Amino acid sequence: MFLQTVKDPLLPTKVILKRALEAGIVSKRGDYYYLRSDNSPLCENNEEPTLSMASKFLNMPKHQEIKLMIEAKLKD
Repeated sequence: MFLQTVKDPLLPTKVILKRALEAGIVSKRGDYYYLRSDNSPLCENNEEPTLSMASKFLNMPKHQEIKLMIEAKLKD
């Protein structure tokens, strides 16, 4: 399990999401992640915003603006 976690290519983004959750930038309802500013789910249409899907969503080139915004707010 440990090696699987360490080798997870989405681990850095998952850490960002966990920190954003603690900072109140992202909210979580059940197992689903939402951007707190506009309550939008962190996933594509017809997907569930779980931790893995939210991480994949933020790693997509077309969603880099959202990821960068989250990272900037974490630095404040």
